[in-house]
Amino acid sequence: VPGPSGRWSEGPTASLTCQRVDPQIKLALLDTAGLVTESHSQRMTVSVNGGATQTIEYTSKAPSRTVEIPLPADANSQLTFLFSFPDAVSPVELGINADPRKLAVFMSQLRFE
Repeated sequence: VPGPSGRWSEGPTASLTCQRVDPQIKLALLDTAGLVTESHSQRMTVSVNGGATQTIEYTSKAPSRTVEIPLPADANSQLTFLFSFPDAVSPVELGINADPRKLAVFMSQLRFE
């Protein structure tokens, strides 16, 4: 369930489907933060509609990122974002708190340009 300021990924994969209301929109911007510590970094891979995959890394020195995701050039109005989180870990495993869920990246805002 989303919180008031965003949502954590839960588990090793996630997807998001939405409609592209304007075919001129060419870029998605996703505000994110990784669940990281000094000894644990995170990676997130993302693709749209089965296109090219990009990998984003989160570290204790760079825990937050605005990820620029190019959108496919076709006129398809449906966009399906596929995410993978190979380093998902529970906060309890990291000694942060008692939360047993496998988390990786907090997503706070998705916008389009």
